[in-house]
Amino acid sequence: MILRKLNNNINEEYYLANIEANNEDFRESLINNNFNFPEETPVEIHPYLDMFELQSYNKYIIGTFPPIGYMRDQLNIPNELGTVLVKPKIPFYHGNDCVMWKVFFDEHELDQIGPMIADNDQRFNQRQLIIDKLNEKEINYSDIIYSVKRTAYDTKDQSLHNIVPNYKLICHILTNENAVYLNFNTSTVFSNQELGIVPNNHGVHIAGDLRESIVGSYNLFLKILQKLEFKLEVNLMNDNNWIVINQESAEYLNTSYRFKAYSKLRISTINKVMINLVEFENFHKELIIITGPSPSGQASRSMGRNLIYQNWRELNQNHNIATPTIAFRKDFYQNFIDQPELLIEWNI
Repeated sequence: MILRKLNNNINEEYYLANIEANNEDFRESLINNNFNFPEETPVEIHPYLDMFELQSYNKYIIGTFPPIGYMRDQLNIPNELGTVLVKPKIPFYHGNDCVMWKVFFDEHELDQIGPMIADNDQRFNQRQLIIDKLNEKEINYSDIIYSVKRTAYDTKDQSLHNIVPNYKLICHILTNENAVYLNFNTSTVFSNQELGIVPNNHGVHIAGDLRESIVGSYNLFLKILQKLEFKLEVNLMNDNNWIVINQESAEYLNTSYRFKAYSKLRISTINKVMINLVEFENFHKELIIITGPSPSGQASRSMGRNLIYQNWRELNQNHNIATPTIAFRKDFYQNFIDQPELLIEWNI
């Protein structure tokens, strides 16, 4: 499966079979060209997926794909050499600005990890500390994407194309009997954007399908499952009112599935679906979906327009909060870690 194809005429089987070879060609071209980017963007493979071994925990946090600065660590490229983006402060998920970890951990844990700064000689030890603390909290961490080809050398998710799913993660979620809470740190559901269900047939778009143009980790998760031909149902009110994602529900869900921090998802199939040689037939699984603020530092700029954030500010107006967008995200993750069910109260 390839989502958001740069070329609709691409030979999908050939492309998928040659991902590793094309990625190796890119690495060699960097070395041979003094670490300057080739004009054509390369085929990338996620650098961190094998660093955190998924366990049978009941919680997951799921992102998309890291900026290409990870190549500096993979090829040991000094920051002053070449045009590769700067080396991440920590060679791990969200290692570029580390905002995710600054809001996820409490002050005592942050003191143990130490300053997350550029060219820190403790950065590899800090990565291991983060991994250890995630395991202590019994929270899995991974990204929904295995491989991409960008349209630009930037940090924007919208630049990610030729998206190949991380089937290992999807299979782990579906086969893990303990899996309950999936925290997607980018989605339209937390904001005022629509879910992206196509209401009517139009060109290549089929009514009831989820659009591929949206690159949030939750939106991609749903799209991948839909393309695998699972039946998807969502529950917005924590009751027995399950709504199938299809053409009939498109207008309602595109309008109503917004400003939600907590919802439910039911994944099922009566037919055989194969993922990584694992067979799913007469399958049924219900999950609680947690959708919160993006961990990106840039996300703070638009936070003030978010109704969930505005409601939180009103409830906390008597507190003297110096950096409210940081405090908001810390509160969100503290709820997710300790009592995720309370996040239903954040829904608008």
